[in-house]
Amino acid sequence: MQQFAVINDRIAYTQLQGFTTADLGYEQGNSISSFVNRLNDNSDAEQYMQLFDSIWNNPNQRQDVTDAIHEHIATVYAENSPARIYFLILYNLFANFLDDISEDVSTQRSHRIPGYESLEKPV
Repeated sequence: MQQFAVINDRIAYTQLQGFTTADLGYEQGNSISSFVNRLNDNSDAEQYMQLFDSIWNNPNQRQDVTDAIHEHIATVYAENSPARIYFLILYNLFANFLDDISEDVSTQRSHRIPGYESLEKPV
């Protein structure tokens, strides 16, 4: 099935490859080419919504994965402490952001946060 997104029932985006910021066109990715088409016509968006609804409402075309996800989460929690999971989630959410911050920006921010003055480097 082709991947698409419909915004406010009136704008459709087609040929989505994924749901990352690069796939959605917010930042440059590693792919050679990636085209996303925007359809501003309400009738186009309505067709995509009808397609989605027909698949969503047909039990032969979808699969309930709730139990599999619950089992996976239970396995992850059994093998890792809650603190480790929390820090892994934080790392995965903010790793790219932290890589982008230069040392200068980090130092400038430490001046504004009380208690972090000791991190200041001597000039």
